[in-house]
Amino acid sequence: MEKMRKIVDLFEHLERLKNTPRSGFSYYGVKHPESVAEHSFMVVFISLILALLNKQDGEDIDVEKVLVMAVLHELGEVMIGDLHRMTRKYVGNEYVEKGEVKAAKDLLSLLPDKIKEELEGAYTEFMERRSKEAEIVLSADKLELLLYVYLLEKWGHGNLDAFFTHPGNRELIKNEPARKLLEIIMERRQKK
Repeated sequence: MEKMRKIVDLFEHLERLKNTPRSGFSYYGVKHPESVAEHSFMVVFISLILALLNKQDGEDIDVEKVLVMAVLHELGEVMIGDLHRMTRKYVGNEYVEKGEVKAAKDLLSLLPDKIKEELEGAYTEFMERRSKEAEIVLSADKLELLLYVYLLEKWGHGNLDAFFTHPGNRELIKNEPARKLLEIIMERRQKK
């Protein structure tokens, strides 16, 4: 029963993501940005579609691994929040990443050992960008960001060019189907 109590503790922590706003948007005047949980749902869904598109194109992709990585990709933010790029600049991105990894491992430690080890392995693989599956999730993460920014502009939130011009947003989308989807988003953005 103690194992189950710890799992409920984990679930309680995870609920925080519903109320954790994506901080970068408030910096640009967006009053009610998406939560980390909303972002995470879209990343999971986009990751699934990208993995299936890659499989359809003949790639050897482990779809289950992609989904596990996508579910876990923001796990550290449960404890440290979503830190804006400017915060990362002054605190040091390497320190933020270390904090996220420590937080994720602390949360995963609430799970039974075999499950913890499996999820820790997938999380580490994602953070270290060691596989095609990790590349898919990273591409999905950045694609979701740029899709959401495009929609914010479309819905009247002004020019959010900084998201599109920041090195590391578009450049980190290395997955080919994701790049094609980004092209469509950019075409629609130019027409708005």
